[in-house]
Amino acid sequence: MDKEKKKELPKTLNRLGINQKLLNMKKILMPTLIIVMGAGAAFASNIASKRATVVPTYRIDAISGQCIQVEQECDNEGSFVCTWNEDDMSVLHELKVNETTCSQTLTRTNP
Repeated sequence: MDKEKKKELPKTLNRLGINQKLLNMKKILMPTLIIVMGAGAAFASNIASKRATVVPTYRIDAISGQCIQVEQECDNEGSFVCTWNEDDMSVLHELKVNETTCSQTLTRTNP
């Protein structure tokens, strides 16, 4: 009976418009597609983790003495002190403790 089922299967598939070459192609394409999708996901997560190292920055305003947030990126991984690009003197900090106090000085990999 098993031999009869094996003979009937190609006939059934041909009636449905599916031939053996298409089935063989699917066997090859599915693992390839899974590998490509996995590599793409790994690449995307790697980029996301690199972007995640950028931290918000704060500086002490020279006029008001307030700790204010500025739009500048510091990666906090290098050995160069991160300074504000507007005046190249104001040291940037990681956290705002209160209105007049900023915390830890940030660093960056590029001067």
